[in-house]
Amino acid sequence: MKKYTGILTTALQPIIILIDLYIFFYVGDTAVREVFEETGIKSEFRSLLSIRQQHTHPGAFGKSDMYIICRLKPYSFTVNLCQHECLKCEWMDLSDLVKTKNTTPITSRVARLLLYGYREGFDKIDLTMEELPAVYTGLFYKLYHKKLPDNYKTMTGMD
Repeated sequence: MKKYTGILTTALQPIIILIDLYIFFYVGDTAVREVFEETGIKSEFRSLLSIRQQHTHPGAFGKSDMYIICRLKPYSFTVNLCQHECLKCEWMDLSDLVKTKNTTPITSRVARLLLYGYREGFDKIDLTMEELPAVYTGLFYKLYHKKLPDNYKTMTGMD
């Protein structure tokens, strides 16, 4: 199977990376919604891949800026680009993205991270999401972490 990559670009930086039939964007449900709204591609959240934190980002009004990249599995592949939100979105071979010099440092690093995950297993790079009950009755939160082996999920002590 051929490995494909797509990059959705704004005027400032790539904001969606579609790699090897997986999509990357903001956290969880928001990622799925935004990818659909901006590309028409339906998807499912798979994992959190990376977080870039920058304290001196000029557009962050003196606050810390965070850029979160997620891995999603697409269920459709035809791109219907939202012209109001994005400049460009295209599918391309992952190995071509890894080799290109015409990209940002974050796109280059994430492409290499994805190639490593594709070749060696996404379990080596993914931060998975687990929904857990909050201290407030009836509420839940999402915790992102490396996968915990099942025998550790139910461990009661130093078994």
